[in-house]
Amino acid sequence: MDVLVTVEGDDTDDLRSLWERVREDLPEAVAPVEMPPPPGAPSPVLEALSVDLTPDTTCAALATALITWVRDHPTPTTVTITDIEGRSLEVRSEHLKVLPDDRLRTEVTTLALALEERR
Repeated sequence: MDVLVTVEGDDTDDLRSLWERVREDLPEAVAPVEMPPPPGAPSPVLEALSVDLTPDTTCAALATALITWVRDHPTPTTVTITDIEGRSLEVRSEHLKVLPDDRLRTEVTTLALALEERR
């Protein structure tokens, strides 16, 4: 099953940065979702990331990549993961930035389990 991953706001650089981070761990499972370029624009606009949650995809790897990227992001941001049924999960930076490492590991596990349920 595929899930769509989006980043709050209009900055496609953030989404491209997240795409690069997720591709490090899941190169075969992530693909861009692009809109045709607006008139006069040189390239398509990145709208979301599609992540294939097949049995070969490790939900823990996706959860780790998302949480690491959000926590390290320089400005407050939210990543939303939406499944084909329209159910969504959010990962918010203001929550993660204040967590100690042991609680951060718990957040990764919790997100990984929630992703497993959407498979």
